[in-house]
Amino acid sequence: MPLEVTPERLGAVFAEQLQEFLAHMEFERGRSRNTIEAYRSDLAQLGEYFLEHDVSLLEATHTELVGYFEQMVRSGARTSTVQRKTAAVRTFYRYLRAEELLEHDPTADLRSPKPENKLPDVLSHQEVEAMLERCATDTPAGLRDRAVLEVLYGCGLRASEVVDLEPADINVELGVLRATGKGEKTRIVPYGRAAHDALCNYILNGRPHLVSDKETPQLFVTSQGQKITRQHVYKLVTGSARHAGIERRVTPHTLRHTFATHLLAGGCDLRIVQEMLGHSDVKTTMIYTHVLN
Repeated sequence: MPLEVTPERLGAVFAEQLQEFLAHMEFERGRSRNTIEAYRSDLAQLGEYFLEHDVSLLEATHTELVGYFEQMVRSGARTSTVQRKTAAVRTFYRYLRAEELLEHDPTADLRSPKPENKLPDVLSHQEVEAMLERCATDTPAGLRDRAVLEVLYGCGLRASEVVDLEPADINVELGVLRATGKGEKTRIVPYGRAAHDALCNYILNGRPHLVSDKETPQLFVTSQGQKITRQHVYKLVTGSARHAGIERRVTPHTLRHTFATHLLAGGCDLRIVQEMLGHSDVKTTMIYTHVLN
């Protein structure tokens, strides 16, 4: 759960400026809902630190900010987490500087830790099949969960993209779906026979029983007819992996990594994989060539 942006929790000035920053990023910069929530959570943590250590948002020094991140590192935070939070703090202070609330930006010389040279983990074909086979399909909820897993692996979608799918996004005749990714950018992704069968089975035999008389616009719904959450998708993937006997950590993004790697292993062009994943830069997609090597 994101930390609340309240004067009691963060201090009056910090809470006010953070609320205005989040509104600016959402309505003027067009950032996605997930990005806004990440900013809210990351910066609220900074606000709590400032309040605890009696640091003023508009008077904070470079040294005080370094102290905040050093404490984070000492507490065992991952390098990727520190990098993300550093980027959020930089963006926040650039906004404050642009609003002429600061004379100098204390984050100008702030350095992020060097990135970890870690390749994404991927599953084998056998492990994916084991996960899918462990998903029971004798109930409407089971049909839904099987379709979710097939779409995650067969289309390489993010969990947030899966939960936002609507029935109109699925074209069963052409075998493609429309996904809305970061920055509200849409892309068309083809899917194979397994995903086609799972989607059709769910749409015909699962969803009508779950949605009942409710007018829920999303494709995947709960037993109460409400939109499923990213937490549901995460628990579904981790639970399916555990039941399949996979001992290492498996997340929805693991299936996305696996989708890309299996496509490249099968001879798919890198640029096509880039388009299917919705990457704006092919350099991001190139990491999967290193996974293959």
